[in-house]
Amino acid sequence: MKKQALQNEEEAFYISFYAGTRRGEVLALRWKDVDFDLRIINTVQNKIGKVDGTKKRN
Repeated sequence: MKKQALQNEEEAFYISFYAGTRRGEVLALRWKDVDFDLRIINTVQNKIGKVDGTKKRN
């Protein structure tokens, strides 16, 4: 289980690094945002976390 979580974090890092996306954009990705044929990732959303009821950008 821990090994899988580490692999997921590593994959998210690579997507962020090579695509030039922010962490919140990577966390908000859905499968429909990825076009494997054209090799394009569409970042149309951003995930925002809340801390103590206030919005905080990731």
